[in-house]
Amino acid sequence: MSTKCKVALFQMDCKLGETEVNVEKCLTAISQAAGLGCSLIVFPELALSGYNVTSLEEALQFAIPVDSPYIKGLTEACKNNNIYAAVGYMEVREGKVYNSAVLLGPEGLLQNYSKMHMPNIGLDKFAEKGQPPVPPSETPIGKISMIVCYDIRFPELTRHFALKGADMVINLTNWPRGSEHTREVLPIARAFENKIYFMSCNRVGDERGSHFIGGSRIVDPNGRIIAQAGEEGEEMITAEIDVALARQKYFFSQEGNWSIDADKDRRPDVFGNIDILTPPSED
Repeated sequence: MSTKCKVALFQMDCKLGETEVNVEKCLTAISQAAGLGCSLIVFPELALSGYNVTSLEEALQFAIPVDSPYIKGLTEACKNNNIYAAVGYMEVREGKVYNSAVLLGPEGLLQNYSKMHMPNIGLDKFAEKGQPPVPPSETPIGKISMIVCYDIRFPELTRHFALKGADMVINLTNWPRGSEHTREVLPIARAFENKIYFMSCNRVGDERGSHFIGGSRIVDPNGRIIAQAGEEGEEMITAEIDVALARQKYFFSQEGNWSIDADKDRRPDVFGNIDILTPPSED
């Protein structure tokens, strides 16, 4: 069985509140990525809704449940095109709003992840915190986890997924102007420190005073950017990945006098084992 596949990121201009327009754009991109031989396509944070809502009431107008016809239509497209897709959306669940992402595939809905860390921006002013993180999804192309935008600033979350066996972590994001250092530094850091593939799919365009800075990228387990989009305009980027590289944590130098192991050299005896998440006591 091959450990290699081709993946795509679609750097998208999302239209606030225009779910049907955004979904149609995603459907077209799914078909295009499949036509290029891709096994996975990633979309930005809140790709189906846009981001800069001004109230909980407005968010509830745009939010959809995970079993909505829109999600079902995207799932059907994944089945018809034999491809996986990570899609950000505004989720309503039991009367509350979440900044969520679904991982869809030929077999259906694999994962529904809700953003855990909330900055005081856009929807996140009104959304609930996601809790707890879901395990990586095992697929024929590798084990996949997702994080959303600001989650990247908290290294323990990506490390948790890596320790749970994730070969790739998908970062669906809406980085606005002012987030350039985050975009440039953290995807490389998260990939390199965990020796995994890290894929950041950003959006572009303008929305209620925010300008989004693109620059979507795919980073390999050695911290190398293997595909990168421009800062303006919609664009699909692709790269071939090999999850065998993400599973080889041990490195032995060619000189033969030193080696490192990104898993075994950790010190959980000192810092605790974040592979096991224990909710804080309510006492």
